[in-house]
Amino acid sequence: MQNYLHNLIARIPSKPLRIRIGGNGMDGSTYVRKLKPVLRIQDPSAYFNDIPVDFGAGFFELLNGMADKVGAMQFAIGLSMRNIKGDLDESLKNVVDLAKDAKKMLGGRLDSLFLGNEPDLYTVNGKRSSYDINTYIPEVDQTVAALTKADVLTSGAPLLGGPTVCCSWSLLDVLNAGLEKHPYKYYTHENVEPYLNWNAPGMARAKSLGMPVVFSEYNSVACGGTNISATFAMALWSIDVGLKAASLGFSAAYIHTREFGIQYNLFDPPAADTSRSMESGWRTGTPYYATLFLAEVTSPEGNIVVDLNLHDPHQTPNANASATVAGYAIYSAKDRGRQKLVFINYSDSDSQPFRIGANTTYKVEYRTLTAQSARETKNVTWGGQTVGGYGNLVGTIMVLLS
Repeated sequence: MQNYLHNLIARIPSKPLRIRIGGNGMDGSTYVRKLKPVLRIQDPSAYFNDIPVDFGAGFFELLNGMADKVGAMQFAIGLSMRNIKGDLDESLKNVVDLAKDAKKMLGGRLDSLFLGNEPDLYTVNGKRSSYDINTYIPEVDQTVAALTKADVLTSGAPLLGGPTVCCSWSLLDVLNAGLEKHPYKYYTHENVEPYLNWNAPGMARAKSLGMPVVFSEYNSVACGGTNISATFAMALWSIDVGLKAASLGFSAAYIHTREFGIQYNLFDPPAADTSRSMESGWRTGTPYYATLFLAEVTSPEGNIVVDLNLHDPHQTPNANASATVAGYAIYSAKDRGRQKLVFINYSDSDSQPFRIGANTTYKVEYRTLTAQSARETKNVTWGGQTVGGYGNLVGTIMVLLS
């Protein structure tokens, strides 16, 4: 695992690699401060898609240990609203303990605290009855008050964000219900629809409030998926979505990965048995190549990303339904200088020429992300390199000149 993470860190100099610890598993788990093992499964027969555990302070030692070995990292830690029962102040004690210890033990490596994972699905999934925005906002008020009293939240240092919503609440509705009054660092959500425009009114409102919006998770088929999730097409799609999100004003996006064996994972050890984790035979998922690409195409000072609308220069509504190409221009956020161009060809059978106008630049250096077909699952190369059995990059970097 260290090699996989270091590969990414090496491509983002002066910036930390950000990891989000969240999702259903985190939302259903309980922080037990004095627990000796790092993790303890609460129910061995729990539904595979939502396995709650108890975890202790050793978990933060593990995160710090990884950062010490591979390089600069920061972590977003999920705080659960799912297990609140009866007396809210009593239920919040665990949330406050987790937040306090995360801040104390991670220090500058704590990027943010995400409050509530998909609370819009709590009722549908049988986690809490009759739960809606009007229930969530007052609980946020009390949580913010409790975290402020515990010195987790301090004026001028936004740390808290949320909720990571799925499908039923819109960003605008949550802001209008009262979220905008809190000094949130992030509002996050994870519902990926074509070109990410489903929450455009809320995005505009958040921008007017100076509130960054973050994709808390995205990947292919929800929570795993077969047949398509491990293909080269999904590496291209992950790049496309990441750049499109940036062009629409998202401040960041997290690519989702899960427990051993899920098709869309970035990488998997040789076996579920962790005693073999030092052996060769790690499986590299195609979305990992997307993370290498995205890490390399962006720059430390930040970027402005523009969708070139190659498929439809007039931006006709719904004209992109069968588009097989995409293109993005990437500019420096510091001086607005043009830095890179990205071109994507989804076609499984045709080559695609991309032409840059005369007198644009005197020289073009480029790298390619390639596979034999859109359905390829293993033989993928980025700039002439592929990922080996230990998560190490194999081959010579190929930078082509034109």
